[in-house]
Amino acid sequence: MMASSKGVFKVLGLVVVIGIILLPMVIYLSPFTWFMRRPPGYQPNPATEKQLKTLNKKYKIELYIAGNLYKDTVWYFRDVRNGKADSLENLELILTPEDRTSMSDTAMESYISDFKRNFVHRKYFDSIFVSLGYDSLIYKTNIK
Repeated sequence: MMASSKGVFKVLGLVVVIGIILLPMVIYLSPFTWFMRRPPGYQPNPATEKQLKTLNKKYKIELYIAGNLYKDTVWYFRDVRNGKADSLENLELILTPEDRTSMSDTAMESYISDFKRNFVHRKYFDSIFVSLGYDSLIYKTNIK
């Protein structure tokens, strides 16, 4: 009788040891979430938001960052720093249609040059697009 209880304790001990090793691995390295990571994107920091507000007041127009870029900033920045990003994103600024009629091309160029000069995350983007309500491209420039 004693021999069979020793065998049961060995099996239970083995199950506990395997559970202690495998359970944290399955929780931490969950195979169900390996391919569910969101695509890279950009969410502006407070300094960028403040810079846009200041430039909007200075030039008396309303430019804002496109909503389709509000994704996962942490993963995108990490991928760019580690060289894992396939390509750099374009930062898209949206101009309201009312402001397009009152803004000249030279004013747009000076607005974007002021924005590029103090843009905190310029190394993470390839270029800046200014479009009219997600529709047509008005202005494009390289950041670097």
